[in-house]
Amino acid sequence: MKTLGWISLLTLLVYAIQTALLPLFSIYGVSADLMLLYTTSVGLLRGKRVGALAGFSFGLLEDLGSGGFFGIHAFFNLLVGYVIGRFSGNVFEDRAFLPVIASVVVTAMNYVVMSIFMALLGYTFHPLMHLHVLIAMLVFQLVFSYPVHYTTRCFDRRIVSKK
Repeated sequence: MKTLGWISLLTLLVYAIQTALLPLFSIYGVSADLMLLYTTSVGLLRGKRVGALAGFSFGLLEDLGSGGFFGIHAFFNLLVGYVIGRFSGNVFEDRAFLPVIASVVVTAMNYVVMSIFMALLGYTFHPLMHLHVLIAMLVFQLVFSYPVHYTTRCFDRRIVSKK
């Protein structure tokens, strides 16, 4: 039960930083998606089941706070946690480049899925005209990917060592 409390505290801290602090440093109205990076890190460290559950939980928290389309973040983060967790057993998790590459792939997939979702809802949206938004998202994700993964990994090791 103590472990769940610490995980909840870290999750709320990451969410608070994402929603309260990072918008102050946005470019083109875009800032880092720390919850997506956190989901990626949990999937890399803990596997597909925990990654999917964490992704759903983090996405649900993001949906509750965003006021946008309810469920889209929960669904996408669930997929990210599962897919990244699925491949986590095949790679060595202490590689420095792994969270960076995973963040680029996940961010690009997030952009594509959101673009498709907007098109299916009938919004006028031209993804190539918003390429500068994708580039800004990728830069932010690249900057924050390793610090988020390192923090998650240290926290995960501390929890595992206490058990």
